[in-house]
Amino acid sequence: MPSVSLDRGSNGTVFPDVFGPEKTDRRLVNWNIQRLKDFPDVRPEKIAAAQKRIAEGFYEKPAVVEKIAERILEEMGVWP
Repeated sequence: MPSVSLDRGSNGTVFPDVFGPEKTDRRLVNWNIQRLKDFPDVRPEKIAAAQKRIAEGFYEKPAVVEKIAERILEEMGVWP
């Protein structure tokens, strides 16, 4: 029976090295590319708009605080 070594990625994920180091490296790269694709869309213009709203006190308004709280609870699955 052939032995199987384990290759540990930089984030601690363990990949079985059953095809040799070249294939394991390629699988690790592909796995990390997929994780990057799963990240939400972050655009500088959206960040700038949010920073402006913070500076203007937009998020301190009671109606906005309530809406944010509702959305958080929805994400948690505890709000209808």
